[in-house]
Amino acid sequence: MTAIVASIAFVVVGITLVALVERGRTVSGAALIGHSLGLGLSGMAGGLLLLSLLGLVPQPLSAGGICIAGILTLWQLKRRQQLLRLAAVPPAARPAGSTMAVGLVVASLVVALVAMRHGFMDAGLDAIAIWGLKAKAVYLAPLRDAPVFRAPGFSFSHLQYPLLVAFQLAAAYVWAGSPHVATGQVVFVLAYGGMGALAYAAARERLRPWPAAILALALAWLPAQMQMACFGYADTFFVLACLGNAWAAWRYLEHGERRDLVYFALYGAALALTKTEGLVTVAIHGTLLLALTPGRRPRLAVLAAGAVLLAAIAPVWLWLLSIPAHEPSFSQNLNVAFIGANTDRLGYILRAWFQQMTTWRYWGGWFFLPLVVAVLGPAAWRRRGTWWLWAALLGQAAFYCLVYLITPRDLAWHVRDSIGRLFLHLTPLVFLIAVAHLSDLMPAAAVPAPAEPEPADDAADAG
Repeated sequence: MTAIVASIAFVVVGITLVALVERGRTVSGAALIGHSLGLGLSGMAGGLLLLSLLGLVPQPLSAGGICIAGILTLWQLKRRQQLLRLAAVPPAARPAGSTMAVGLVVASLVVALVAMRHGFMDAGLDAIAIWGLKAKAVYLAPLRDAPVFRAPGFSFSHLQYPLLVAFQLAAAYVWAGSPHVATGQVVFVLAYGGMGALAYAAARERLRPWPAAILALALAWLPAQMQMACFGYADTFFVLACLGNAWAAWRYLEHGERRDLVYFALYGAALALTKTEGLVTVAIHGTLLLALTPGRRPRLAVLAAGAVLLAAIAPVWLWLLSIPAHEPSFSQNLNVAFIGANTDRLGYILRAWFQQMTTWRYWGGWFFLPLVVAVLGPAAWRRRGTWWLWAALLGQAAFYCLVYLITPRDLAWHVRDSIGRLFLHLTPLVFLIAVAHLSDLMPAAAVPAPAEPEPADDAADAG
């Protein structure tokens, strides 16, 4: 019952955010589910995080207040006839294959979620020592009073890590009335389900039902993907936020709709507040989006979205940076002299990357997929969105290589401990690249337009 109440609370917040972005537009059912879970987890947790900075602990009154505000907002949108609408396909245009493909995705995700929740879920070390510990700390005291973040003895918990997932767990604890590890598992179940739904929505927008279903399930059923979700690591939500952020950037480059910039900012803020590497990931994505966006006014819109994103995450990051550092610093090694003296590490790093790519029991050849689809669907190179996806993938991979190049820790241990999770962060971009290149070979059919066109003033300025 606790899991159901927590899920409803997250979904109410998520639907509210989606409705505010869409403002009466039409969205697919899969997109609504994926966005509602992704934005609901980040919206509820983000609200509780900001309240904690103001001195309020997560409690039913604050979490319930956020939900009530969401319900009142939906009511106002309905009164103004601005509530979002679900896309409806006429029965005559709804082939049996489409229904079966959707059913396969839903059934497969339900089986995976039930298995995770009741059979295989077992908290990993990081889930207990980092995310679980911090979730209990913020559940019991506001951030400014929580002793954990100022105690050198807790440095093993990476005290300067972002806290969005900790507050997602704390939000689940609120409805249970106690900070029990099992209560927080619902967060990772919802994040995993949201990732699968959003993946299908992104693929179905470009592909026919069966290819879309197969690609979405391939992403969701990667052994490493399910393992991280079962362990209760923040990387599961990171993948969901990265998928939403990258899909929004891709859509903006190809359609120029401002609502996609709002999604980009929302998921970007979630990324930057989930893990430290999320901050750099958003910077890479945003820089590439600005560079590839044509036209003065569209670029100004990108800059405006970036400014909103920075304003949203600034209070949290300023607080995180005020925590005394008790760990070796990466930034002190970020200079030409250190990098030049350690170029011999590159051989080891590249060998480790190739070994990880060819670990079939974790990835099943997933990271060779971009090379295959780039040959099968060369027409996709004519579009800016495809170039953005490839540049984002290579930029993120280069950043992770740089992390290993400047790490103050033992290189072999650091690579062994983290490379699987870093590869997991790249899976959404690989997925979207596959969709982009295959869309010319097996384009979507009988799918209604996802949104009404934007005002024409920007279109004339795009040149």
